[in-house]
Amino acid sequence: MADEISRKTCIQYDMHCMNLSVSDNPKANSDAPIYEISQFSQVNTYSAVIEWAAAEKGVDARLVKAIMYMETTRGYYDAPLDWPARISPSGR
Repeated sequence: MADEISRKTCIQYDMHCMNLSVSDNPKANSDAPIYEISQFSQVNTYSAVIEWAAAEKGVDARLVKAIMYMETTRGYYDAPLDWPARISPSGR
């Protein structure tokens, strides 16, 4: 384990040292979420930038868009709860 490069180091230095695989989830539920504020999504606004950056890094743009959509439409993580900055996803 000590010889392995950490995930954080891989990300920081744009190293290709992680193997990410995605598989089907038989327990996945396609029901509508309890809440979703689609007006907060910035996917359409930044679509061209996402496409460019994804192509530049060799990542499927649909994956980036899906993550961005989920992160921006499912509510603010830190605003309503006033969490300390160290645990909020935005780090603010």
